[in-house]
Amino acid sequence: MKKTTKIQNIILLEIAFFIYALSSLFSKTAVSNNSSIWHMIGFYGLSLVMLGTYAIIWQQVLKRMDLSIAFSNKGVTIIWGILFGNVFFHETITIGMIIGSMLVIAGIILMMKEKENVKQ
Repeated sequence: MKKTTKIQNIILLEIAFFIYALSSLFSKTAVSNNSSIWHMIGFYGLSLVMLGTYAIIWQQVLKRMDLSIAFSNKGVTIIWGILFGNVFFHETITIGMIIGSMLVIAGIILMMKEKENVKQ
């Protein structure tokens, strides 16, 4: 696989996980603000649209890369969730969250390096 194609696939994968995390943001927004039933329905609708978009992109990603790499990168959604929680809901980021995020990133890097070494 060409290097640019590999990078494009990883970028597409990360976009998919960003969209997946957005669906959680919209779901939480739907229930956190009790302004009206239409507000809740609108945000749940956005959440469903995001999940549908994620599903389509996820299938395209799985056609292009190893399943083990794709699934190991899914941990990135935890990091998006921490960031969204802090920015949109003013949730506190704890040292445990930071350490956990670093472990997730380290695991992703190790998995990708291992797959590269196996293919060579």
